[in-house]
Amino acid sequence: VHPVRPETLLVSKGADQCLIRLCDIQHATAAGNYIELRARDQQYLIRSTMAKLEELLPPCDYVRIHRSHLVRVDQIERIRMRRASNGIVHLRSGHTLPLSKTCRSELLKHRLDSSPG
Repeated sequence: VHPVRPETLLVSKGADQCLIRLCDIQHATAAGNYIELRARDQQYLIRSTMAKLEELLPPCDYVRIHRSHLVRVDQIERIRMRRASNGIVHLRSGHTLPLSKTCRSELLKHRLDSSPG
């Protein structure tokens, strides 16, 4: 039995706290003891680990592309591979994030698993 996933997350925006919907998260980047979240083209901060955040997000919608980066699959515009089997992930927002060799196979699974169901 899977734990019930919350729909929202309490995050920091400057001095304020606000709730964002998990499904609005475009990508997440580890920053020390914090995670920088990008949601609805805004930047937010949460004190957590990538592993804890990854547990909350639906695995069919989100993929870890690097030890420090997690992205929503539908935000990926293109992937540029490099010689050493790592690469760069280009997002619809214009951001680029590194793709590690160890996470590459997980990302490539989404090519076949993109059909609903």
